[in-house]
Amino acid sequence: TEALDDAAERLVHGMLNRPGHEAETNQVGLVTRALAAVVDLALISALLSIGSGLLASVVPAVTGGSDGLSIWGVLTFGVVGFLIGSAIFIAFWALVGQTPGMRFLSIHLDAAGRREIGLRRAFKRMLAIPLSLLPVGLGFLAILMSPERRGWHDRIAGTTVLYDEEAERAPWSQLKERRPEAEPPS
Repeated sequence: TEALDDAAERLVHGMLNRPGHEAETNQVGLVTRALAAVVDLALISALLSIGSGLLASVVPAVTGGSDGLSIWGVLTFGVVGFLIGSAIFIAFWALVGQTPGMRFLSIHLDAAGRREIGLRRAFKRMLAIPLSLLPVGLGFLAILMSPERRGWHDRIAGTTVLYDEEAERAPWSQLKERRPEAEPPS
C-alpha cells in the first residue's frame, strides 16, 4: 500500500504541475488510510446493524407499536449509532493508537513519539474529521499535498500516521530452529 500512496501523490502533483515530494517518508498516505477506514467502517457497520436490527424488532413488540419504527426512532438509532461508532474510534486511538483497520494495514497514530495519543487528543481528532470533510474533502486532500502527509484533522490534533517499523507477531507463530536430538548413550 505504501507504493499506492506514493503513486497517488505523484499523480496529484503531476496534475497540479508541482514538483513532487520525493523524499522517503514513514508517514502514511491517503490510499492506505482510506483502506484502513473502509475496514473499520465495515466492522462498525456490521456490529451496529446487528444491534439495531435486534432493537428495531424488539422495541415495537415491547411498546405495542406498529411493525416499524417512526422517523424519530430511525433518527434516534442513527444518532446513537454515530455516537457509538465515534466512541469506538476514540477509544482505540486513545488506548492503543490504532483501530483494527489500521492494525490490519500495519499503521498507527503517533503524537510526540508515543502511540497512545490520549483521550483529549483522540477526541480532538474525531471532532476535526468533519472539518476535513466539509469543504469538499480538502482536509483529506491535504494528505496528498503536504510533504508530511498530514490532513487538517492531524494538524489540529497534533498527530501523525506512520507505518509500523516491523509487524508484530505472536511468539508462537514463528517457526523455531529444530535442535538435533542427542544420541542415546551406547
